[in-house]
Amino acid sequence: LNFLAPSNPDLGSNALGTAAFCLFMDQCFDSVNAATRNAMDGKILRSAVTSSSSHITFWNTAIEVFKSMRFVHLNKQTNITEVSTPPCVKNWIVTLRGFKYVWPKLQKIGF
Repeated sequence: LNFLAPSNPDLGSNALGTAAFCLFMDQCFDSVNAATRNAMDGKILRSAVTSSSSHITFWNTAIEVFKSMRFVHLNKQTNITEVSTPPCVKNWIVTLRGFKYVWPKLQKIGF
């Protein structure tokens, strides 16, 4: 990730969290949006789910990450900090749980 900000070390260290979040979201999308059995562009989660793939392990971790996410907003009118979990985060959890639920059923019928 250092190549993203080679001339400004402060930007590099401050941007690591954002870069990690972007990578995480990229992996989430890859894990549920593959079109082939083989990994594409060297991205192991950008492939179909198989009994030996790392999708289930990743989804378990991703669900925990999403469950820990909070968005913090300062309401300027009341000067109160509000903490919430937006619907998109909750729905990622639902989606990943759904994929985990469907996968064993697909395996039983030969996928």
